[in-house]
Amino acid sequence: MIRRLAMAWAALGALAWAVPADGQTATDPRSLPDRSALGRIGLERAWFSAVPLQSGLEQLRHLSLTVDGTQIFAQTSAGLLYCYDAETGRMLWTASLGPASGLAEDVAVNSNLAFAINGNFMHALDRQTGTAVWVERMENNASSPVAATEDLVIVGLVSGKLLAFSLIPAEDERFQKQIGAPGGFAWNFSTNGPITAEPIPTEKVVAFSSTGGKLYVSLIDPPRILHRSQPLGELYASMGTYGTGPESLLIVPSRDRNLYGINLFTGEQKWIFPTGSPISAQPLIGGGDVVVTRQVREDVPETYIGTDLREYTRTVPRIRAEEETIPMPPTAYVLNDAGQIFAVDPETGQSRWNRPVPVPGTEREVVDPETGRRQVVRQWVLDPETGRPALTPLTISTGADQILALSPTRIYLTTEYGDLAIVERETGDLIAGPADTLQRAGVNLRAYSLSNTNDVNDRIYLATPGGSIVCLREIGSATPVPIRAQSATPFGHLDDPNAPATETPPGIPAPPGIDGQGDDARANPPDFGFGSARVRP
Repeated sequence: MIRRLAMAWAALGALAWAVPADGQTATDPRSLPDRSALGRIGLERAWFSAVPLQSGLEQLRHLSLTVDGTQIFAQTSAGLLYCYDAETGRMLWTASLGPASGLAEDVAVNSNLAFAINGNFMHALDRQTGTAVWVERMENNASSPVAATEDLVIVGLVSGKLLAFSLIPAEDERFQKQIGAPGGFAWNFSTNGPITAEPIPTEKVVAFSSTGGKLYVSLIDPPRILHRSQPLGELYASMGTYGTGPESLLIVPSRDRNLYGINLFTGEQKWIFPTGSPISAQPLIGGGDVVVTRQVREDVPETYIGTDLREYTRTVPRIRAEEETIPMPPTAYVLNDAGQIFAVDPETGQSRWNRPVPVPGTEREVVDPETGRRQVVRQWVLDPETGRPALTPLTISTGADQILALSPTRIYLTTEYGDLAIVERETGDLIAGPADTLQRAGVNLRAYSLSNTNDVNDRIYLATPGGSIVCLREIGSATPVPIRAQSATPFGHLDDPNAPATETPPGIPAPPGIDGQGDDARANPPDFGFGSARVRP
């Protein structure tokens, strides 16, 4: 009897030990991607972590990565925000964003602050510690990712307004705010539909689009519409960017089945690339001479004095940093709603993946005299100018609905069910479809329903509503590989960093057919906050 009681108490104690404490979440090893299965498709787990959730009362709702790729944010249904180191998975801090709203958007950062959304409230937090700095209440719920510079923080609302708060205190002490953003409400612009795409602020202008179908580019200071497009179809997904200076190009995905290349400053439509289906996913722009810093192990000779006071030489391992340049052609990768992915040259709008066009009815079967194998040969349509086979864009069906990341050789995508698809970056060949990764390789990621498009480097970040976060990388990729070449001049900047200090900065190029005054302000007037200062003093 005593033995049975002892065994019962031991079992009860073990059960109590296995239950996580309130506010903690134990990561179930069975929910983690299997290492062997990942290895079959060339991936490995870089790290995994667990967001501490209240069991049964709280879920993970949103995952976002900073623009520099150093921090990843996880926001819960209870209004809590967790910040992790994007490369190690170490939790850096946690913050409360107020009452639960269930509404979250991508977090934006500048050098000092992180800006998070909880319903119709914007929270500014210290980027290093998570300490609350200020809170602003907005007239409507946010509907777009937040964008931030050192001077402004900008977000789109469900009402179709683009709302900006100034981070520069008012010069007049009478109008300096004691609570909220230092400069208070700066301005807003009303569009013809909810804004779901991330605004793109640059040095002098901000580009934004709405589901109403128009692309807008406005001066920042003073706020004034520089140009707006004709209706381009529903603009739902965030835009991509390419180039710098006067030739800065916006890569605009539209649900009218086209991808547009539009000059940031003039609004000139450089090219249109048809995809055959609406586009609801953010495109990724990569390429150029990407510089990667790798940690290289080498054995170096070392001289030491032995116990007999003689000199000896031995080899010891050392780790040194070595820079490697990976040349890749600049390419915009776009995924349409039919799961087809395309590679587009951002300079010309032409497809980088092509195939020859066969002449109908010329297919015939021949036998290879050396191998005895049968193969089909055909004649190709010739280009009358070059005499070479005419090419048509290659259509790659992946079954995916989101691009996850780019590596130097691969494109990683995910389906609505969480299955991976892998495409060869140079040729567009499908390396593994969703059925291949799930059934053949055994990579089951269906529990990881939260993901983001990494437009910084080659890391893949996934999470479950239950709080498990995992970072995947290619085997042996110890250092993150940027997806594009680093530029000395950021996108949309007109100033030459090498120009003499006395030289007058170039002005903003005027749109064709426009006298430089922009659109009639009465057609889309900005709203100014009372007593607000200029964005830049």
